[in-house]
Amino acid sequence: MKDRQKKNDIRLVVVLLILAALSAGFTAFRRLVPEKNAGGPVAVVKLDGREVLRLSLGPENGGGDAELLFCDEAYVSKREDGGFYVYQKGTADPDGGMNVLMAENGHISCTEADCPDQVCVRTGSISLDTETIVCLPHKMIVTIFKEN
Repeated sequence: MKDRQKKNDIRLVVVLLILAALSAGFTAFRRLVPEKNAGGPVAVVKLDGREVLRLSLGPENGGGDAELLFCDEAYVSKREDGGFYVYQKGTADPDGGMNVLMAENGHISCTEADCPDQVCVRTGSISLDTETIVCLPHKMIVTIFKEN
């Protein structure tokens, strides 16, 4: 009786180990292979909580410049080099604070700013949805998320 129970315990442990290995393999496969319908990364720029700029940073744009999805022209203007001026108090008052954002090759960065601490510029370029660029004096936040 004990011998039979021991065999059943071993079978149960083997079955559970096989299920755990299959589950781990499936999870690893899903992380390595991107979904066909998943959107690429999108950068969202907010000033004082209000969305003023949205850019698609995904590789579907040819790996070059980002695709403009939304732009509030009262706060954002496009530069000749493909970047964007973001004005804290709007384009009507460019002396109220300004940041320059550049988006290319799946990354976005703040390359210039007239704020005193320059934390936004020193942050460098970001490309992951866990990274942000923050300019506290200008109340600007740049975040990245995956678009579905």
